[in-house]
This record gives sequence, C-alpha cells and structure tokens, in this order.
Amino acid sequence: MNFLWGNSVALSWMWGLGLFFSVQFSLQYGLFGLLAFAIPNALGLMLFGALTQVIAKRGGNGPDALGSFFANWSRPYRLVFFLYQILAITLTLFALVRYAWQPLGLEPSGLYLLLTVLVILAAATLFGEEFDIRRIKFSHGVLGLIALVAIVLLWVQLPNIGSGKPMMTGANPFMGLNFWGYAVPICVGLILGPWLDLQQWQRAIQIQREGKSPLLSYGVGGSLFFLLLLAHGSLALWVAGQSGMVPMRPGIDGLSYGEDGITRFLWAVAAAHPWAFGAYVVTLFIMTLTTLDSAYVSLRWYLSKSGGASRSFPLSLLPEALLGSPLPTLIFTGFFTVAAVWLKLELEYFMIFYATFFVGYAALALVRAFHTG
Repeated sequence: MNFLWGNSVALSWMWGLGLFFSVQFSLQYGLFGLLAFAIPNALGLMLFGALTQVIAKRGGNGPDALGSFFANWSRPYRLVFFLYQILAITLTLFALVRYAWQPLGLEPSGLYLLLTVLVILAAATLFGEEFDIRRIKFSHGVLGLIALVAIVLLWVQLPNIGSGKPMMTGANPFMGLNFWGYAVPICVGLILGPWLDLQQWQRAIQIQREGKSPLLSYGVGGSLFFLLLLAHGSLALWVAGQSGMVPMRPGIDGLSYGEDGITRFLWAVAAAHPWAFGAYVVTLFIMTLTTLDSAYVSLRWYLSKSGGASRSFPLSLLPEALLGSPLPTLIFTGFFTVAAVWLKLELEYFMIFYATFFVGYAALALVRAFHTG
C-alpha cells in the first residue's frame, strides 16, 4: 500500500514544472543540469514525508493527528494555499498545451486550442469526481502502469528512429552566473515546494489515517519521481544528440526555449514512427491528468467546511455547492491558459511568480510547523 501511495505521490508531483522544465534544464546544461534539477526535487518530496511523520508522532500519532495539525497550522496561509493550487493547475495545463499541443501546428488553431483545454479539464473533473482521496491511489496505480508501458514502448523504439549518441554535456555551468541564477532558487523552491501543496498535504493526512507511513510512502514517491525525471531528461539529451545541436527556438523575449524539443522531434518522425509519438503523448497526458485530478480532489476538500473553509457574510449568501466546488477555479485556469498560450508566454514566466511569491511563505510555514513560540 505504501508503494501505491508512493506512485500517486510521484505522478501528482510530475506537474508542468517537473515535466517540461526538466527538458529545458537538460538541454541547457546536459546531464549535470538534469541531476541538479532532479535531486533537490526528489529530496523535497522525501523530506516532506519524513517531517510530516515527525509532526504526526508529536501529535500523538493518532489517525487524525496530522489532520488536526494541518487545520490549525494552515489557517494563516489559507489564501496562499489556494493561490498555490491555482498556479499549479494553470502551469500544468499551460505547459501541456504550449509544449505538447501547440508544436503540432493544427489548424484552425483557435478552435483546437479551446477544445483541447476543454477536454483536459473535463477529464480532470471526471476523474476527480469518480476517485476521491481514498481511491485515488488505485486509479493512479492503473494510470501509472499504462504510463510505464508507454515509456518502455517509446524507449524500445528509439534505436529505430536515430543512431546518434545522447548529448550528455551542455554549457559549462561553473563558467557563468546563468546556471546559478537558476540553480539556487530551484534548489530552495523545490525542496520547500510540497509544504504549500494541498495535494501533498491531503495525501499525507490520508496516509496517516490509513495507518501507513508518510516516511515510506514519500520515500517511494521521491524515488519514482527521480526516475521519471531522469527518463524524461535523458530523452531530451537523446533528441539533442540526433542532430548534434540543442533543439531550441526563440521566444518573444529573444531568449532560447526548448521545453517542446522532444515533441517537435517526435512529431517530425511521426509518419514513420507513429507508435513512438503516440507513446510520448500518452505519457504526457497521464502525467498531466494525475496532477489535475489530484488538484480537483484537494480543492474540493479544502473549499468544503470539512476542510476548514470559513464563509464571510457576503460569501455565505451564495450556494454552498458553488463555494465548495473546484469548477470555478478550473474554469478560471482554463481561460488564463488560453490567454497565456495566445500571448506566447513561457513556463519560466510562471516560475518567476512562484520563486518570488511562494518560496518565502513556504519557508515561513515550515519554520512555524516546528516553532510554536
């Protein structure tokens, strides 16, 4: 059961940032960059599991010790938790559309853009309604197995697509400030990231209620997540090795971006190797779906009164079904995604907001969890 929870942890944490920025960082800095991104990301999950278990033991280790702690501890940060989840949903949805759908060049692009966003949100809502937090580990177990088959199928076909060696080295990261400008906030942000994520708190609370170990579950989850990042980043390095050059393109700011490099390469050979392209698309969709359905479930819990939501007088006049529903949030993120894609923004623009706004709150929340003076 700890393995099932670990699998769910890994899939839900493979949101837009981990899924596509691992490609960008690998293309820029080679294997060193991939490891610099993957290691603190995985350690952040493991540390979260270990410390939440310490918190649960400090609270008596009862089935609801962690839930009671979260209800009191999170009260000053309720708006921050909500905004963090909006960012996670928007960033994930945007990244899939911008880097997996838009490179296909389908026309009419405006109509297909709206339909694509609608289908993704509808799938997330369907799975979120069908599988609550108690059953989500089983749905993610099935989806994780499908993703594993797709990943193996893709890697098996790579020798038939190209014969070039992976580009294991990128720009020397020690020779410029560009790498450290990324690496320092990445290490800090990814280690602290789970502490403001409703999805991870709801999982840790449920794991504790079921009598399982958050330490073991998040240890498994961090390990699986590390392997997923390693596989995706290595695929990016393999793609770069086929042409002998990094598959970058210019953005609206004049900088180079490569998050969609794998998609563009596999789409170019899709006529000759349709199974490889299909396997990659299936993998991306599963990684996105298992984040968005988790977000739906966690928001429904957080916005309900059982999740500790309070209603001020003006809000209390609205129907409770509307106030406790994640659908308005999903609709907002859908419109925001369409606008961001139309403006040709990049993943890094969302990361700037994350690094400048949420990291400070995450650090403060972590300190407050162990200091009650």
